[in-house]
Amino acid sequence: MSAEVERPTAVPAASNRLVAGLEECETDDRAPYVLNKSELRLLAIAGIGFFLDAYDLFIINQVALMLQFRYYGGQHLPSGLEGFIKAGANIGSVIGQFLFGYLADAFGRKAVYGKELMTIIFATIMCIAVPAYLGSEGVLIWVGVFRIVLGIGVGGDYPMSASITGDRASLRKRGTMLIYVFANQGWGSFVGSLMTMTVLACFKKSIDTNGQVYKVDAVWRIVVGLSLIPAFGTLYQRLTLPESTRFSKTRNAEADEAQVDVKEKELDIKKEEPATASNSSASGVPAQSEVELKKKAHIHEFLSYLSEWRHAKLLIGTALSWFLVDIAFYGINLNTSVVLQQIGFDGAGNNAWHKMFRIATGNLIITALGFVPGYYVTVLTVERLGRKFIQIQGFIMSSVFLAILAAKFHTLSTPAFIVCFALMQFFFNFGANATTYMYPAELFPTRYRAFAHGISAASGKAGAILASLAFNALSKKIGTPAVMWIFVGCNLFGAFVTFVCLPEVKGRDPDAIELEERRVARENARSVPNENIDAHITSGCKIGVERNSSPKRVSKLDLKSTPSQTSKSNKKRKAAPLAAIFQPKRSSPSPPPMQREPSLDDTPTPKRAKTSKDRLADVAPLAERMRPKTLDNLVGQEHLVGKGSLLRGLMESGSTGSMIFWGPPGSGKTTLARLLASHTSAAFTELSATSSGASEVRSVFESAKSQLKLTGRRTILFVDEIQRFNKAQQDLFLPYIENGWIELVGATTENPSFKLNGALLSRCRVFVLEKLTDEQIETILLQALRRLEPPAPSSAKPPSSPPPPPSSRSGSPILSQPVQPSSQYPQVTSRILASIASLAAGDARTALSLLELVISAPASIREEKLLESLKRSVSSRYDRSGEDRYDMISALHKSLRGSDGSAAMYWLARMLTAGEDPLYIARRLIVVASEDVGLADNSALPLAIATYTACQTIGVPECRINLAHCVAFLAEAPKSTRSYEAYNKAEEAAKEDSAVSVPMVIRNAPTKLMKDLGYGDGYAYNPAYAHPVHNEYLPLERQGHVFLKTEGDKSEKAWDERLLMRWEMRANGGRDWEGRSRVERNEMNMSRDRVAEDSKG
Repeated sequence: MSAEVERPTAVPAASNRLVAGLEECETDDRAPYVLNKSELRLLAIAGIGFFLDAYDLFIINQVALMLQFRYYGGQHLPSGLEGFIKAGANIGSVIGQFLFGYLADAFGRKAVYGKELMTIIFATIMCIAVPAYLGSEGVLIWVGVFRIVLGIGVGGDYPMSASITGDRASLRKRGTMLIYVFANQGWGSFVGSLMTMTVLACFKKSIDTNGQVYKVDAVWRIVVGLSLIPAFGTLYQRLTLPESTRFSKTRNAEADEAQVDVKEKELDIKKEEPATASNSSASGVPAQSEVELKKKAHIHEFLSYLSEWRHAKLLIGTALSWFLVDIAFYGINLNTSVVLQQIGFDGAGNNAWHKMFRIATGNLIITALGFVPGYYVTVLTVERLGRKFIQIQGFIMSSVFLAILAAKFHTLSTPAFIVCFALMQFFFNFGANATTYMYPAELFPTRYRAFAHGISAASGKAGAILASLAFNALSKKIGTPAVMWIFVGCNLFGAFVTFVCLPEVKGRDPDAIELEERRVARENARSVPNENIDAHITSGCKIGVERNSSPKRVSKLDLKSTPSQTSKSNKKRKAAPLAAIFQPKRSSPSPPPMQREPSLDDTPTPKRAKTSKDRLADVAPLAERMRPKTLDNLVGQEHLVGKGSLLRGLMESGSTGSMIFWGPPGSGKTTLARLLASHTSAAFTELSATSSGASEVRSVFESAKSQLKLTGRRTILFVDEIQRFNKAQQDLFLPYIENGWIELVGATTENPSFKLNGALLSRCRVFVLEKLTDEQIETILLQALRRLEPPAPSSAKPPSSPPPPPSSRSGSPILSQPVQPSSQYPQVTSRILASIASLAAGDARTALSLLELVISAPASIREEKLLESLKRSVSSRYDRSGEDRYDMISALHKSLRGSDGSAAMYWLARMLTAGEDPLYIARRLIVVASEDVGLADNSALPLAIATYTACQTIGVPECRINLAHCVAFLAEAPKSTRSYEAYNKAEEAAKEDSAVSVPMVIRNAPTKLMKDLGYGDGYAYNPAYAHPVHNEYLPLERQGHVFLKTEGDKSEKAWDERLLMRWEMRANGGRDWEGRSRVERNEMNMSRDRVAEDSKG
């Protein structure tokens, strides 16, 4: 078998849809607005929330009108109470946006998502359950209070849905997905008006004809209560939505860093400030729970993040622009009655039903003309035009139409007013109303995304509250046109804020940017000023570096913190200056440190505290800790990594390309992949196909693509057990490998030609790893023992000539001399090591795991007991879904065919002890009975079928006796392949004769017409004759062909092994057949065949 198999690169197959498991994936040739199944599901879960948000927020205008007719005879509600019920939801939204935004980042999306919808459901039920006996003011206060509670849930949905969508969407479609979710706001407003019209139509007779105006109380309760249907329909999906991979990874990394920082701080304070109170922790503060630590760490990091102007400017930009757009947007949409009056849909007149119905119709028209179209134009263009352009033009264009309305408010014709108002609404939604929702979800990294979005959204709702409370009062004082001029000014100022404070975020990966910021902060030898960090990142970390910065006191904790944290030194702790740690030593001789004044050169490098990575390494299995760090330390695979080999040359050149490592377990596939990463400057990412899905793979791809754009570093993706991915999931790799965005290194224990997609295989080199020999396993074990030995004391005299290390590549035995038991591991002997090497069967991981078991055993344990335990601890290598299964069943079949009963019994036992299903073996025995024994012994097939029935009836372990019986019989039975070979020949002829007709003589003739046509004419019915008769049964084209040979035909390979053995024993003076070698047996068989040919002649 060759060491490397190189395959030519093929053109990728055109594929627009790839189904990976339950998720549907897309390639880059699909338009961003085309959604797949998983994206549609996410849209349904997150979008329904916004549908309900708009439904509940904007329906209040029509509910307020109904409350006028129910409690105030159609007169206006008291201005204070009207403002309270209209602003109540927005007041609650501010609370909900802050609260849920913080909780989503601190405790996770999964822990919080769905609770905001439960709040909405509770508040809606309480609103429609308001008791009528409270009176007019009591009902308004009740509704207003629970609309505040409703607003808490509605507000919580803003950061939750934005972060849920932003965490799961790919960079290429993130903006589109966010707008799709937000666009449900337009549908919520539209359906709210439509439901109002529908319910009013149902009550037309009662309210309009019969004059029962009090029944409007039922109308508003039904209209509000209808929102519970989609709410309950979505609640379960939200509560069971799993945590996103992106957030989980970010949170784990954050927790590790926070824990390391706290532990290092405790260690430093322990050294400098001994604890004085018994109830205090080592850090001098009371012990805190893990949850409190996480909360404080999150708040501290968020505030530190915002302490830098470049981050604070982004939050100011998102919050202020949202505040300004909501002043105008909600100022108009929460007071549409003024606008409806201008366009003739104010419901003038005293008829309550007609007035309510006309206002609902007017709201429907406004929504249909401006709301919904604006959202979907944004969906179609956001990934082309970008967020910043859409937001600025939206501010400006809505200002233009607002200015027209303000200037001509009383003089515009109704059609012109409708057109201007619709265009203003269109540019609100094809503009700032949509993009202000997107910006926080795309600007801020995952760990701060929800809280930053909540702060921005709360600022917007503050503008909405201001507008809803001030609109009526200002309209009465200065007039509606003057209020609209104020809205014009807000919009223009919003365009200016967007231009100054907000960058374009199309294709921006905030997590990659934050990661780069943290990496820069940890570069101890160089520093980047905060004001230059953006230019530094954009330039691929090449500009903005101060190589000769002034000495700066940086503690160990500071070196591990974020860029914002590095500026805040801990004054209680003392540490060596950063410049002193890395300053080169002077070449001139100097007196001992104790005889001169200390200087910077004498500052010792502080001992590094263990990080979370170190602690994880300490508890890793021995096989993981003993992985070779260099190619020279790798044992085995000389054909791949030896001097002058292809793979070694590729690794040393740093130009590897995509490749597949195929080899048995424990042969070094993962080790080779990690060594490959250490020889390149590329980022290295590991995934396991057993625990990762399409979403994780897509996340790695997007990260790799962003990192390549940002820093120019390519990514090597190592996928262990890559054969576990199905064909469609493997297709997901194709465009990224083809474009060079990643280099794939796959590891598999299965034959790649069977398990991997041909298109993927054609883009990768295949390197075959060989099974390790026992000698190589023993070398690995000895190396591990040497590394586990404690270091010799510094006072010990080094040996004059240290013994050379054992050969790691030659494979020569290294245990010819007994291993001397060490004082640390006396239980490890030569016999134990040899037993481990034998039991490992070429698997270095298994060998090291067994060695770990031995060294952890008590030193007093007897060697025999230890050997027995080792044998019991090794599991079978047999894989019922892999090649081993088919190899062994093939060995059993061939042993039976060759009448080797001993070999057949051995392979049967191997399969049963490995846990194979007895019915699988029994099915194969049925095949052997017909294929190999066949006509030589017709009792073989009934016995095989009876064996299958017995296995079904009695099961394991007793059915092994039935299988052994059948195997013994089939092995000793004479063999004949006459029927099998006859069918094969007939099948070949049948494929060639697909158009050949059945001879007339043997055709069926059930009718008179068919008999008249000659069907069956001349057929001799055999039972009617006392002597044999002959009909021509083959078609004319095949007459004379022999498919089934006669029993006496010597050319067939039917023979009885036992008869042959007796014949050979007589021919060779009684020498036993069993005593002959394989070559001698084959020669005897050939001699037998020659005798058969001679007798035939």
